[in-house]
Amino acid sequence: MKRKGFLLLEALISLFILTSLALSIFPLATETARVIDSLARRGRLSSEALSVSDYMTEKIRNGSRMAQAPVSGDRYTYYDLNERDVEARYTFYIDREKLKLLLYNGLSEPVTGEKTGTGETIIFSPSEDPVFSQEMGALHLHFLMEHKNGIDQVDCETSVIPYADLYKKGQPYV
Repeated sequence: MKRKGFLLLEALISLFILTSLALSIFPLATETARVIDSLARRGRLSSEALSVSDYMTEKIRNGSRMAQAPVSGDRYTYYDLNERDVEARYTFYIDREKLKLLLYNGLSEPVTGEKTGTGETIIFSPSEDPVFSQEMGALHLHFLMEHKNGIDQVDCETSVIPYADLYKKGQPYV
C-alpha cells in the first residue's frame, strides 16, 4: 500500500530538528552582531581620536609665533592669521567632556562633540599627565578619547614642533 504525504510523527521530527538548528544558530548570530557593533564603536572612537590629534597638530604646527614660555596644563594658546590676515590668538581648552577652541573674537568652537546637546557618546578627557606640556623643543600632547560606556578607550600621545620654533622665526639667520 502506497501512501501520500507525511505522517504526523515525521512532521514532528523534522520540526524538532529545525528548531534545534535554529536554537544552536541564534546565540552565534547574537554574538556575531555584538562583536560587529563593538568593532564599529571602536572604529568610530579611533577615527575621532585620530581626527582630533591631526587637527590640533596642524593648528599648532602652523602657528605664526614661537613658543613664549614652558607649557604644562589643559590649555594651550597659539597665534595664527585670521581671515583678514591679521595675527590672532587662539586657545585650545577643555570644557566638560569636550575639547574646544577659543577663537580670537571670543567665540568658542567645539573640536570634539556637538555644539549643543548632552547625548554625546565620545568623551575627550585628559590623561593623568597634562594635555599640553613643553619644556624645551617639541610640544607634547597626551589625552584620552573614550565612550561613555567606560569600556572602550583610546590613549593618544604625540609631539609637534611648531614651524615658527623649528625655523626660529624672527631671529637672525646665523
